[in-house]
Amino acid sequence: MTNLRFLNLFGANLQEITFVKNLTQLTHLNLQRNNIKDISPLAHLPHLKFLHLTHNPIQDISPLKNLPFIFDFTIDHTKLQAPPIWYAYAKWERKPFSDYTHLTELPAVEKIWQLMRTKESENLQLAQQLAKSQGWTAEEIKIYQNLVD
Repeated sequence: MTNLRFLNLFGANLQEITFVKNLTQLTHLNLQRNNIKDISPLAHLPHLKFLHLTHNPIQDISPLKNLPFIFDFTIDHTKLQAPPIWYAYAKWERKPFSDYTHLTELPAVEKIWQLMRTKESENLQLAQQLAKSQGWTAEEIKIYQNLVD
């Protein structure tokens, strides 16, 4: 079973995924619609390219940042406070996370992200103003807005 490359556990009512760390040849993993909070076992999957974690109570995706090949990744409807900058850039440019892990987090990202996620025009304007006042570039603002769309 260690040679398994595709695994679909959509809606399997999983709460923990420690068993996957031994599936080191996995390239595709679907864990959508479970109750997974800790994704640290995924850090042991160096060949992972496609990962779907939508609808899980995940708050931290940092265990994924050094995976060299992930480029198709979904994490909508989680408890993530704000996507890290390395995730935002990788998603925008469709490149591996590891290409961007050197980037420094943006100031006030959680508040700006909360405003952007409402999709209300007043909040979007406020988010842009706040981001600019915190030194965000136009590109960084656009990248985060793209994540909301």
